[in-house]
Amino acid sequence: MTLVKHLGYTPNFLAKKELFDNPIKKAFHSWGGAIPIDRQAGGKEALTWAIKALKEGKIIVIYPEGTRSFNGKLQRAKTGVARLALAANVPVIPLGVQGTFEILPRWKRIPRLKKADLFMGKPLDLSKYQKTQDSPETLRKATTEIMEQIASLIKDTYPKENMTVNKAKETNTSERNTCPDISLSKMIKGFQKTSLVDYPGKICATIFLGGCNMRCSYCYNKDLAVNHNSLPSFDENDILQFLAKRKNVLDAVCITGGEPTIHKKLPEFINKIRGLGYEIKLDTNGTNPDMVEDLLKTKSIDYVAMDIKSSQEKYDHVTQTKVPLDKIKRTIRLLQDGKIPYEFRTTIIPGTTTLEDIKAMGEWIKGAKHLFLQQFKATKTMINPKIAKQRHQTESEIKHYKQILEKTIDHVEIRWA
Repeated sequence: MTLVKHLGYTPNFLAKKELFDNPIKKAFHSWGGAIPIDRQAGGKEALTWAIKALKEGKIIVIYPEGTRSFNGKLQRAKTGVARLALAANVPVIPLGVQGTFEILPRWKRIPRLKKADLFMGKPLDLSKYQKTQDSPETLRKATTEIMEQIASLIKDTYPKENMTVNKAKETNTSERNTCPDISLSKMIKGFQKTSLVDYPGKICATIFLGGCNMRCSYCYNKDLAVNHNSLPSFDENDILQFLAKRKNVLDAVCITGGEPTIHKKLPEFINKIRGLGYEIKLDTNGTNPDMVEDLLKTKSIDYVAMDIKSSQEKYDHVTQTKVPLDKIKRTIRLLQDGKIPYEFRTTIIPGTTTLEDIKAMGEWIKGAKHLFLQQFKATKTMINPKIAKQRHQTESEIKHYKQILEKTIDHVEIRWA
């Protein structure tokens, strides 16, 4: 109604088609000028209509983030606004709204009686992007320009963008170090609503992300690490809504895998969870120190558990990949020099882990605060089931490993299978 009063006529909105399922909602949104868009089908018909309408001089209002905020802060926007504006060759008028989160957060059904403010900026001319408008990088740059203008209107900060468009490769660890810029909803392959063991001293929920840049033979979850595309996915928004409702029960969220840091959108997802008031524990193999460092600098994580797969000499053999040891070493240093709690973890692998490996690892992470020795446990879903047939280290051997490691590491504990 504010826009109608300011503009002098009713603009059109693009809205998800689910809002039209209920007759009352359908009547309300139709009266408000909303046009249903099928997000699953890509909304081609609605977008074609919108481009035609823009060229005829009509005004289309779009929510660039595609969904309501989970914490009241600006979220990373989709590129639809820029795509439409460039296709129709029209300017974009940035609008900033403040106060709506306080009126009706996503997990509330009854709105509060509070004031909301609407700020309108000057039209943005995007013609400089016309020549390369089909480029993903161009669309992302244009979107960032729009969102930074909106952020300035409401005195907020727009999340940092990564302008690099990656090509997914599946050859070695360094080349598999990041996944394409896709929604995490497609990569969330498991969700444990309550856990008393995944985050020391905390009641947490655990989120499992599919995909890994290593192929450890003893890995007990082959489907999650390798065959993740065959597994059903959990919707990111459903998980965030669940977490919003459980704030009085849960203390934290553990994000594990697979390898979480291969996903470019992980920091954005973590910030959404932190916005709900949760502490974050990250499980990682240490191959992405850049992301770990950024998460540490922005105080986005509160606890890190990092796997030390073996001695440096056996890393490639154990992980069945070409491992960038310089990155592993850098992540180790980041944790040892950092201020947040952390732990290192090592699985005692049958037929592979030797006393010499243990001594070498002890010297490698000398001065570490915590190391957990994990006894091997055979499962039917292992990457290489033949490992289970190898000679298993005895309890006395594992206890001896612990004694050796205690010479260089502050606290060593055994996690028995």
